[in-house]
Amino acid sequence: MAKEKTSMPQSTAGLVRYFDEYKEAIQIPPQAIVGLCVGIIVISVFMRIFFI
Repeated sequence: MAKEKTSMPQSTAGLVRYFDEYKEAIQIPPQAIVGLCVGIIVISVFMRIFFI
């Protein structure tokens, strides 16, 4: 009996390297997004209490 040869798929087949494109985009730190959201919430609560 002859042994059947099985070929394994290549480990890099179908992978996309996104980190090359990531450097070109505008980067905003996560802390800035969270701070902006908290600021909007505080302003909206302040306006709701004092102006409505």
